[in-house]
Amino acid sequence: MDEPNYVEAQKLSAQYVTNLGIAETRREAERQAEEILKQAKEETQQLISNPPSDTQQLRGQIQGIVNQLRSVKPGTTAYAEAQQLLVSAQNRLKQ
Repeated sequence: MDEPNYVEAQKLSAQYVTNLGIAETRREAERQAEEILKQAKEETQQLISNPPSDTQQLRGQIQGIVNQLRSVKPGTTAYAEAQQLLVSAQNRLKQ
């Protein structure tokens, strides 16, 4: 403990641990956002290629996609695309 840089090294170590936690949290948010977006796109393609004949069922499935897209967190790389798809899906619900 007589080392002159010991306190500074401890501060840097604490900062590293904090930054590592932040990076891991962001990585998990990115992973989740990408998975949600992928799933929403797949469900959208399924609806386009094989739409249910029942209007209420169609609306329910679109609402499910809307709910998924709303869960994409801001600040992720998937957020902008999710917002575009969200607007499209909401517009479809209004029809």
